[in-house]
Amino acid sequence: IRDVQIWTDMRGNVDWEGVALEKLKGDAAHIADGEMALLDQTQLPHGHSVMCFGLSVPSTAPAARRFEFTVRWRKAGQKDWQWAGKWGQNARVVVYDDAPELSRQPALGYWRQQLRQLLLKDDDTEQPLAPIADSWQTSSKSASCLFKPLVNALPGGKLAFARLSTVERYLGFVRKDKFWIVPRSGSGPLKLNGFDIFILICELCTGGVAALMPFVKDDTSAITVTFSANSENRLSLLVTPPNMCTSDIGMRVAVGIGSDIHSAVEEVFHRVHQSAALHGPSHSSLSQGNQCSSVADASILNSLGYCTWNTFYRDVSADATVATLKDISRASHNSKQPTPKWVMIDDGWQSVDSYDAFGKLYDIYANEKKFPGQFEHMVSELAEIGIKQVGVWHALWGYWGGIDPNGPLAARYSVQKYRRKASPVVDEESDVWLISSKDIGQFYDEFYKWLSSQGISLVKVDYQSAFETLEEYTTAPDGRDGDSAVAELYSSYYNAMESAARKYFGAGRVIYCMSHSPQLITRVLRQYCCRCLEGGKQLPPTSQRGPFDAKERMPFRNSNDYYPDIAESHGFHIYCNMANSIWSQMLGGYFVADWDMFKPGKREGRMHSVSRVVSGGPVYVTGDKDDFTAQDLSEIAGSSSQILQCNVPLIDNNCAFTDSTQSPSLLLSSSASPRNASVLVYMCNVSTSTVVSPVDISQLYRYAKRHSSPDSDTQSSRSSSTFYAVHQYSTGRVLVTTDLESVFAIALQPLTGDILTVAPMSVFQSANRSALLYATCIGDTTRYGGANVVERDVSSVLPDYPHRQEAAAHLSSSHRFTGLLHCFPVYIQKQVSGSLLSCISDGAEVAERYSWNIRAKVALPSSKVAFVFRARSTGSRPKDLSISVSNVRASGIDIDKDNWKFDSSTNTLSVAILSQIDSQGDEPFTRITVTLSCSCAKNRIFF
Repeated sequence: IRDVQIWTDMRGNVDWEGVALEKLKGDAAHIADGEMALLDQTQLPHGHSVMCFGLSVPSTAPAARRFEFTVRWRKAGQKDWQWAGKWGQNARVVVYDDAPELSRQPALGYWRQQLRQLLLKDDDTEQPLAPIADSWQTSSKSASCLFKPLVNALPGGKLAFARLSTVERYLGFVRKDKFWIVPRSGSGPLKLNGFDIFILICELCTGGVAALMPFVKDDTSAITVTFSANSENRLSLLVTPPNMCTSDIGMRVAVGIGSDIHSAVEEVFHRVHQSAALHGPSHSSLSQGNQCSSVADASILNSLGYCTWNTFYRDVSADATVATLKDISRASHNSKQPTPKWVMIDDGWQSVDSYDAFGKLYDIYANEKKFPGQFEHMVSELAEIGIKQVGVWHALWGYWGGIDPNGPLAARYSVQKYRRKASPVVDEESDVWLISSKDIGQFYDEFYKWLSSQGISLVKVDYQSAFETLEEYTTAPDGRDGDSAVAELYSSYYNAMESAARKYFGAGRVIYCMSHSPQLITRVLRQYCCRCLEGGKQLPPTSQRGPFDAKERMPFRNSNDYYPDIAESHGFHIYCNMANSIWSQMLGGYFVADWDMFKPGKREGRMHSVSRVVSGGPVYVTGDKDDFTAQDLSEIAGSSSQILQCNVPLIDNNCAFTDSTQSPSLLLSSSASPRNASVLVYMCNVSTSTVVSPVDISQLYRYAKRHSSPDSDTQSSRSSSTFYAVHQYSTGRVLVTTDLESVFAIALQPLTGDILTVAPMSVFQSANRSALLYATCIGDTTRYGGANVVERDVSSVLPDYPHRQEAAAHLSSSHRFTGLLHCFPVYIQKQVSGSLLSCISDGAEVAERYSWNIRAKVALPSSKVAFVFRARSTGSRPKDLSISVSNVRASGIDIDKDNWKFDSSTNTLSVAILSQIDSQGDEPFTRITVTLSCSCAKNRIFF
């Protein structure tokens, strides 16, 4: 390649022009240098290579605040240019207006002005829309307020709300089929015609972000309020049922505005939390009943699971389930793969008149032909192969078509007839019979009591938003207003189901599915707030909000189903889940996002497995023995089937406004480790073509740190240096750098993913201050999210025997070493022991040899734990010091030389501790002490 240019209109010219790019230092011949350090050549198409070019343009240089560009290049000896992409496929650049430094708290007046410029009255007067007086609140990087819409009915059950001024980019979370919420993004005027918008997020001309969410204060009603938008940026409120839009039903619009997308959405949900807590029933009327204690501590979030759906669909049976899982267990044992520890029996087990969308539940018991003897024997057989928990699926109504009006259930409980409207799930209208509100509590008590007696310990409750498909009767069957009857059904069914589940299964034992309903979300927010207030606690900021007990969080299906045989669905499934996490993580006090099962061994299996691990939710698979043996699942769960819990990933601000399935770009996110100072950077290619893209690691690192809660953002007790260790999972490369600001080239094939671990290195000074040691533990390098095995960052203590005696001898022989004790913190119990390393200063006059004990607390079981070191001399001309390893210890036991390896080229120590530590008892952590010795020149000793 001889010439590379961007072809652009940045100077504001009518005619576009070429601007030359400079070649950067990294190339295929020097893969470890600069921008190419993390480029995986195996991800490139055969015969392709990568060259990096760049251009720095001052923000004041472009004459146009918005401009476009594409790329062209030509080889030596060629006259004609080759062009990137197709005609019209240009990149778009926006130069933001001046904004205050967002590292400090902008004044409230700044946020007010931003909102005044965004929201205008919907009357063409160009006047700003006024929020409710005194409703403004501010936080460190965001602000929020509330609006009360005017009762001004438009045709079709709509209320006029506002007109948006210029929007750079937008992201709308729109309702699909009443049951799911999906992202729709774009730039310029809104292109969301025909969608019911749950949340609308707009990027402003300053680079700030505003989020808007309509809601109803009282969740006991059956009213749903969403936005409707047209291409003129006019927003209306869409009220369901339409006849309710002419009265004040407690509708509000919460608006959050902040420095990034997560700050703005956090503000919105915090305001909805507050408003929900002040209206409607108290938590006592939403009581969840007594709690079963027998399985309440058995969370499905901590171990690998299995679901029958994409293996058997509705042909599931006890024999097929047991046989398949026994085959999987044998194959996994032979290949030392993890095996599932919990199983979900999906649709197809119940006693119904037909297994389809019109099927009606006959009784609570299992189909005798498929499950002879019901569940008890099957649960016992599964327990013999290590399955500790078994769950079953059912619809919130019982089954898709409700209750059989001629069956035993209808004889035991009163049922009422309703008209169900057509939807994509049920493509024609039909009548459904539902158990009445007064009897539903008794039904669920009987149902779950029987399931518990059969050994069932959790449930997946589906079709939860179906109440919105019920026809609004003028008069309900019992003579009441139809809307009131539906509202009572909605509330009573949830109360009955949740109370019985808690009573017979314990906390956190329900998987919520097809439940993306604004009513459910508002209900959940109120329950959390009421529990806070009744417990005498203040409502914390959303980003710092956790469950009262982590085991109480219930899986909440974050997207539509996983479809293994629909090729075009896989990329959007990942993008949809990642984008939906923007709002679903705000329910973290009650729910944890469930990204659904996946089938291992398929082409896109690695992308799905990486994404499930970083999701922070349950990880479960489907398929048969051949599927399990086609992919290394130890990368997910290790040999013990244990899942390393991650914090919810935060999608990159730019990726949030771009559908990565439709553009050649990487889907990027990051999350701070819940246990140490490292950050996991998740990179995924959800498009259909190979992508080579620059990745700004520093931005993703800071983003995760900024939004992590204090408990998860655990910093080292010692000050961090400017050195970072970056570990790339796919290649195993380790990069030690002081410059996270560098942009690194990343290549990924279609439907693949990768993880970077970015760990700050703690710094320790030698006794004579002539050398510095930088150290970090990057965790288990054989597993996705392996950084999370590190329970706390590395620390330094006095050397163990015999090095402690050697240090004492130094102390007594010379006053030069009186500062030695100050270099070592107090000995901490239950820390990790590691390796003896020696640091030699090349060509320097040796004075004395000093040792460090570097410790990290590591969770078990772990297969291969890695430490990264760097030693440097101090002074005006610092030099790197070479490192050697002579001994490694874990839990006080010397590790055999064959089970650890030190790579001097990267100063990385890998310790295979599993075989050494497994037999040391049930303690969940191991203690590793790494002892390093460093020889330093006399002329660098300071007194």
